[in-house]
Amino acid sequence: MEENRMSKPESIEPVETLAQQKERLILQCRAYRAGLGQSRNVVRSNLGREALAKTALSLVGARAHSALSNVSDLINLSGGLSLAKIQRMAPYVLSGITFLSRRSVLKPVLRGAALVAALGAGLYFFSKKKKN
Repeated sequence: MEENRMSKPESIEPVETLAQQKERLILQCRAYRAGLGQSRNVVRSNLGREALAKTALSLVGARAHSALSNVSDLINLSGGLSLAKIQRMAPYVLSGITFLSRRSVLKPVLRGAALVAALGAGLYFFSKKKKN
């Protein structure tokens, strides 16, 4: 019995010499180090004090805008304050009261509000003085 063997085509792969492997690894290391440097710069720029402050202020502004728009929808002066609106607003009011009733939160919030009020008053009087 003759076996009919199908011969597989031999794939001819180029064999890397040690010098070629070394050069390839050196190039990969350079690319890796460059990527690390770029990542480090991105992290430094995004986690700096100014970037974090800008992000925090934008988040607070967006949340305040959203909350104020929701409250203005809930308390529509022309429609009055209905029972359904009160029921929708109650969880927010209660969670806000609970959050502010903690001593560890109340003092910093009051200090921040006083600081914002003082800055606002100062800017108001400065702009009024500048107009005159």
